[in-house]
Amino acid sequence: MKPTDYNRTERAFDRIIRSFQNKPNSADFRNAQTAKEMLQSHADQFAANFVPNLDMVVVFSNSEADRFNAEDTLSPEQWAFIWQVDEQRTIRQIGEKLAWDDSFLRRVVYSLLGTETIYLVNP
Repeated sequence: MKPTDYNRTERAFDRIIRSFQNKPNSADFRNAQTAKEMLQSHADQFAANFVPNLDMVVVFSNSEADRFNAEDTLSPEQWAFIWQVDEQRTIRQIGEKLAWDDSFLRRVVYSLLGTETIYLVNP
């Protein structure tokens, strides 16, 4: 699953879940919640394989085309991460500043790697 596919799927589940909010005990709401939790669990495992080391430095892509193409599709979480990138801090340091847990941090970084907005280098 590509990072962009994961983001689209997660947003679709969020829309479905919101549509059932007035019926939190309905089977549809529970099924959507369960499916989203399964998706997040799979994404956590997948992201851990692609971002195993949180002590890597985040660097912006050299290609302006890649950066500008991604601007339209970035989630609020991705933007929050991007705003912290100074090409000197590690993923872990950015995550601590944002108060994000490791699995969520890995998912966001993995999704940004898929947009080719950033890449990782050894410190």
